[in-house]
Amino acid sequence: MWSEDYERRAAEMRQESERNRLAARLGHDYLKMIEAMGPSTVVERHYTVKELAAIWRLSSSSIIRLFRDEPGVLKIGRERPLRGRRSYITLRIPESVVQRVHRRLIVR
Repeated sequence: MWSEDYERRAAEMRQESERNRLAARLGHDYLKMIEAMGPSTVVERHYTVKELAAIWRLSSSSIIRLFRDEPGVLKIGRERPLRGRRSYITLRIPESVVQRVHRRLIVR
């Protein structure tokens, strides 16, 4: 229905709007530094264990087993618990890591 040119311009406008919102939140100097470094995991989408479990229709424990030792996954919390306490670690999984694991798991 819409022309390709219209779709392209709309996508460019959305991208510019998102960049302006990010610049307002982070500051223009910091945004320039991020853009100079190129695409990185700092600004890419990070998934929670529950989100991935729902998307892939697996249990949370299966997602934790798949991504626990995967390079690039953010582990927030203590690796070693305080004496007499259970350790709690929160995982945040970047989209690039999700794609890498998905490609590895595909049966060929």
